[in-house]
Amino acid sequence: MKEISKGKDSTTGHWEIGGIYVDIDFSYFPNGFPKNVMDNFIKYTGCKGFLGNKPASGTEIIKELGDQHVKTGFPIIYTSADSVFQIAAHEEIISIKRLYEICSITREKVLAYPLVVGRVIARPFIGNSGGYIRTTNRKDFQ
Repeated sequence: MKEISKGKDSTTGHWEIGGIYVDIDFSYFPNGFPKNVMDNFIKYTGCKGFLGNKPASGTEIIKELGDQHVKTGFPIIYTSADSVFQIAAHEEIISIKRLYEICSITREKVLAYPLVVGRVIARPFIGNSGGYIRTTNRKDFQ
């Protein structure tokens, strides 16, 4: 039981457990996503802005930026130690359908080669200031 794949993130680990050797490593963003990625996010999704763009805990960044998101309507963008582009939005501000559309566009057009990103994750939440909670409507786009 020794790791043999190049990547060291959750997706690679799950694939390797399933018997798939992964000969590439994913792109990681310890300082958030580069300007050109976020410029393309705005261009292709039609969003007028975004909040965050940093590594963060999903529950913590929603506490931190949830009120600002509700006020502006801008999605909350964050990443983690894994190769993920996560998009959080209040279900009453950005509908689930629209959030999934933004994630799909991000997966297909924004995170294009030479970037190799493991997943785009829709992270919807509900609630009010001081009481935001994530819902079960999470969806991964691989």
